[in-house]
Amino acid sequence: SALEKSLVYAAAGERLSTVVRFTIDNSLSGLEFAAGIPGTLGGAIAMNAGTKNQDMSGIIADLLILDQTNLTLQTLERKDLEFSYRHLELPGIIISATLALKPADRTRIEQTVKQNLLYKNSTQPVAAASAGCFFKNPPKGMPAGELIEKSGLKGMKINGAMVSQIHANYIINTGDATCGDILSLKKHIEKTVFNTYKVKLETEVRVEGE
Repeated sequence: SALEKSLVYAAAGERLSTVVRFTIDNSLSGLEFAAGIPGTLGGAIAMNAGTKNQDMSGIIADLLILDQTNLTLQTLERKDLEFSYRHLELPGIIISATLALKPADRTRIEQTVKQNLLYKNSTQPVAAASAGCFFKNPPKGMPAGELIEKSGLKGMKINGAMVSQIHANYIINTGDATCGDILSLKKHIEKTVFNTYKVKLETEVRVEGE
């Protein structure tokens, strides 16, 4: 990561946790919400990762994009990017990003990050192997985790894949789950929630080659 005034330039392959640490060390606020979110910066931007109060779209100044059709690079400013809930309409591959942050007291930033991590540790299965929240929250009504829990699916297992007992919107690998196990459990969850609440769940994770 590189710093210029309150702008942070980082490669898409940087771990998000590394970028969060960099912003703390340089007393820059705006990325505290991302503490504890796994994966890379590029992945977080592509999925518009975030919490119920904040997401990546709020701190992007611009993105360097590789156009896969003609192998050219282009810089897209925030106003030219189409973000939505857990999604970014991408014309190519993210190479790097410039984040627009704000100078702030380092101690206060560290305290906010610590509080966010404590909250995640108490409400999410952070120690288990998972892909994070599996389903998007519906635009209205109960969030996905509550729909799954109230459908009686907490602890439901298909071989090594299990609906987390801590947060029902997580499918965790208890040790030997295959991709097929996880997708079978996904389909069972979708069917059960629809039969119970007539709500069609949409995945937040991306499934490649299904």
